[in-house]
Amino acid sequence: MFPLKVYRSLGRVLEPCLARRLPPPRRGFLKRADVWLHAASVGEAGVAAAIIKAFRQRRKDLSFLLTLQTETGLKRATALLEGEALVSLAPLDLPGFVERAFSSVRPRVFALIETELWPNLIVTA
Repeated sequence: MFPLKVYRSLGRVLEPCLARRLPPPRRGFLKRADVWLHAASVGEAGVAAAIIKAFRQRRKDLSFLLTLQTETGLKRATALLEGEALVSLAPLDLPGFVERAFSSVRPRVFALIETELWPNLIVTA
């Protein structure tokens, strides 16, 4: 098993190299939301959209952010949610990018909608 400390250290080394090439959301520049759901791709986008719509019926005062890892998932989620939530690409799982994302979003609730693990996202949450 790859130790978390090594994974995080390598991530810190890679961040400056990747920062120049990545769009803002991938570097952790996200908008504020009360509830942040994170999904991997198209399949999880449908599940996350259903969860958001169910919460929206009960709590119209909450703002939602759904982040996804893939462009196809992003397109699907955008179509499913039609303005009911902010939809964005997720930050890469690098410590600085994830820390920036949590500082920007400041969610009251964070939930993973997938079976893949994102160590920095989980540790920072």
